[in-house]
Amino acid sequence: MSRNRFFLVDTYYNIKDKLPPYVFKAIIRLAPIYLVTSLFEIFGLFVLFPVIRIIIEPAIIQENKYVNLLYTSLHFKNNISFVLFLFSSITILFVLKNFFFYIISKKQITVAFNLACRLSIEKYYSYFKKPYSFHSDNNTAVLLRNFTQIPFELINYMILPFIALVNELFILILIISIIIFYDPLLFWSLILFTAPFLLVYNKIYKKKLREISERRDAESAYMFKLGLQSMEAFREITIFNKVNYFKPLFKKTVDKYSKSVSETFLMNSFSPKFVETVAVLAIFSIFISGYLLNKDLAVLAQFLIIFAIAAFRLIPSMNKIILTSNYIKTNTYIFQHFDKNMEVEELTRDSNKRSKNENTSALEFKENLVIKDLAFSFENNTANVLTNLNLTIQKGQTIGIIGTSGAGKTTLLNILLRLFQESSGGIFVDNIKIDKSNLFDWYKLVSYVPQNITLLDGSISENIAFGIPVNEIDNNLLDQVIVQSQLEQFVNLLPEGSQTQIGEKGIKISGGQRQRIGIARALYHGGQILIFDEATSSLDTETEEMLTESINNISHKELTIIIVAHRIQTLKYCDVIYKLEEGRLIANN
Repeated sequence: MSRNRFFLVDTYYNIKDKLPPYVFKAIIRLAPIYLVTSLFEIFGLFVLFPVIRIIIEPAIIQENKYVNLLYTSLHFKNNISFVLFLFSSITILFVLKNFFFYIISKKQITVAFNLACRLSIEKYYSYFKKPYSFHSDNNTAVLLRNFTQIPFELINYMILPFIALVNELFILILIISIIIFYDPLLFWSLILFTAPFLLVYNKIYKKKLREISERRDAESAYMFKLGLQSMEAFREITIFNKVNYFKPLFKKTVDKYSKSVSETFLMNSFSPKFVETVAVLAIFSIFISGYLLNKDLAVLAQFLIIFAIAAFRLIPSMNKIILTSNYIKTNTYIFQHFDKNMEVEELTRDSNKRSKNENTSALEFKENLVIKDLAFSFENNTANVLTNLNLTIQKGQTIGIIGTSGAGKTTLLNILLRLFQESSGGIFVDNIKIDKSNLFDWYKLVSYVPQNITLLDGSISENIAFGIPVNEIDNNLLDQVIVQSQLEQFVNLLPEGSQTQIGEKGIKISGGQRQRIGIARALYHGGQILIFDEATSSLDTETEEMLTESINNISHKELTIIIVAHRIQTLKYCDVIYKLEEGRLIANN
C-alpha cells in the first residue's frame, strides 16, 4: 500500500485489487442506493430552513409567492396553524426518510455479512488447497483465526466503514456546496479558521493509527496461538504445575492486545469531542469574519441559521467520518490475509467432477504397487532424505517398514499419501504412475491410520464414519468394522453403545480405544491399501500387542497393508519387512 496516497484511495484499491471481485461488485451495486439515501438526508435537513425563517419573519408568508400560494390554497386562517402544518409535514417526511434508511441499512448489513460468510468459507476451503508443508509451517490457532475472525473483521472494520465514509463524504460535500452557494466569502473564512485544527489532528494521529494496526494484528495472532496451545496442554500444565508459567505469558499478550484496542477506542471516543470544539470555534469565526467583512447583522444571522442547521447534520457526519477513518486506518492489516484469486471450488473426491479435458487414467489395483527409483529432498536443501528407493508390493501382501527416528519413514508415508511430491522417480499402480491427474483415484484405493488419531468431539459412530452426516451412516458397515477393529466388547459395555460421546480429542477413552477407532475409520471408508503410520508407538506393550493382533485379524488377500513402525514386534505378522536406513530401503533378514 502506498503511504503517499490518501488513505481512502488506498482503501478503494485494496478492496478492488486484494479481495475477490465479487466483494467490489457488491459495493458498486449498493452505490446508487446510497446516493438516493444521501439526497434524502440533504432534502430532509434543508426543508427546516424555510420553516424557521417563516417563524422568525412571518411576513414571508405574504411576500413569497410560492409560500403564499400554499397558504391560500389550503385555506389557512392564521400563521400558527400554517406553521404547525409545515412542522407536521416535515415530521412525516423525517419518519418516511428514516424508515427508508432502515430498509437500506438492513439490505446493506445483509449483503455485507453474506460477504463475510462467503469469505470465511472460501478461506477455509483455500487452506485445504495448500500443500502439507504450508500447514506444517503455520500455527493452527493463527490459521483458525484467519478463517473464523478475519473475514468478519474485514466487514466490521473495513467494508462497512468504507461505505459509510463515502456516504458521509458525499453528504458533507453537498452541505458544504449549499453553504458556499449561500455565502462564499463567509464559508472560505470559516475554512481558513478551522482547517489548521483538522490538519494538525490528522497529522498527529495518522502515524499512531498505522502503528496500532500492525501491532494489533501480531498480538491477536499470538493470543490465539497461546490460548489454543494452553487449552490443548491442559493435562500437562496441571500435572506439571505450570499454570504460573503460562498464566503470565497469556496475561502479557492479552494486556498488549487490550492496550492496542483501548488506544483505538480512546481515539474514537475523543474524536467527537474534538469535532464539537472545532464547531464552536467555527461559530466564533463566523462572528469574527462577519464583523471584519462588515456584514449586515440580519445577513449574518441568516447565515448562522443555515450553519446551525448544517451543523446539526455536519457534526455527527464529521464524527462519523473521523471514527470510520480511524477504524479503517487501524485495520489495514486485514487486507494482507486475502487474495484476489482466493475463490475456490468446494473440494471433492468425486473424480467425475474433474475437467473432461484432463488426460487421466483410472487406477485399478489388481497386481502390484511399485516404488521406483524414488528420491526426495526438501526445498532449499540439496541433501536427499530418501535416495533411490525401490520396492514392489504385491496385492494382498502385508509389508513392514522399520527404522529409527529421522530415517525417513514419515517422509516416505507422506509421499505415498501424496502430501509430499517426490523429487525424482515415482509410485506406480499396475504400471500407471500416480500424479495429479489420477490423485482422486489413488485416494479411493488408500486408507490411513495415523500415529495420532484426529478425533471429533462427538460420538463413536460419528468418529468412525468421519465426515458422513449422522443420518447417512451405514449402520451395517459400522457394526462390521467395529467387530473387525475389536471394538465390539468395549462398545457393548457402554450404555449408549456407538452413540457414546467421547469428548474433545477422545479425552473420555483410552489410547488403545482411540487407535481402534482409527482402524475402524480406515476400514469404514474402504480402500484396498491400508497404511499404518506407527499406529502403536505411543501405546503400552500389552495394548500394542492387542492392536497388532487386531491388524492381523483384518488382513486378507484383497487388502494390502503397509505398516511403518520403530519396534520389530509390531511387524511380526508381516510377509516382508524392510529397514529404512539413511534414506535407503534394505531388506530386513
